[in-house]
Amino acid sequence: MKWHGIRFKSKELILFVFVFIISAKGFAQIGVKASYARASYTNVEEKLKRQFDDVGKIFGDNFEFGIYYRYQIKNTGFELLPGINWRFSPKGNFGLSYQRYVFEIPVIIYPLNMEGDCGCPDFSIRNKFFEKHLFFILSPSVNYEKKILDRGIVSATFTNTYFKLGLGAGILLPLTEKISLAPDIIFNWAFNDKWEKGIFNNPELKEVSTTYNDVSFELRLNYKF
Repeated sequence: MKWHGIRFKSKELILFVFVFIISAKGFAQIGVKASYARASYTNVEEKLKRQFDDVGKIFGDNFEFGIYYRYQIKNTGFELLPGINWRFSPKGNFGLSYQRYVFEIPVIIYPLNMEGDCGCPDFSIRNKFFEKHLFFILSPSVNYEKKILDRGIVSATFTNTYFKLGLGAGILLPLTEKISLAPDIIFNWAFNDKWEKGIFNNPELKEVSTTYNDVSFELRLNYKF
C-alpha cells in the first residue's frame, strides 16, 4: 500500500495506524468486549449434510472475547476501536469446532452528534440521551481461523485467513466518570472463507470457498485513563 509516495507492508501499516491514533487530538479509553453470534454457512452446510447424511445441527454458537483501544477524535462524531479478539465455537454433535483470531478496526459514528461538541468523558454527556449516545458501527476485520473436524473415521485440521465486514448499531451507557458500557448488534459478512476439499468425498471438487454471514450481539466495557 502507498500513502503520499510511501509504501507500507502489513505490519508497518498496523503500526502506522496505532501511532496515528495515539498522536492525533482527542482522548482515549481502553476496553474489553464479549459477544455471542450465530453464523449461516448455507453452501458448506448443504455439502456436509449430503456427504454424511446428517440432518442435525452442524454449526454451533460462537463466543468471542477481546481487548481494544477506544479513541475518540476531538470535535467530531467519530471514534476508532482497534482491537484483538479471540472467537471460538465448541465442538458439537457433528464434530466440528474452530478458533478464530481477529484484528479489527471498528469505526463508531454518532449520527445525531457529528460535531462532537462535548470533547469530554462519557459521564458528562448524559443529557439528550439518544442524540449523544446512539451510534452506528462499521467494523472491518482480518480473521485467522483454525477449523477442526473430528468424526472418527473422518478428521481434518486446516487454517484460513479471510476478511470480514460488519455493520450495526448500539447505544453508549455512561456509568461513572471513567466507566461506560456499550451494547450493540452487528451484521457481519465474511468473504472467501476456504474449507479443506479433502473432507468432501468428491474428487472433482477443486475448492470449497464460501461467503457466510453472522449476527453478533456485543457488550463493550470502556475505561477512561
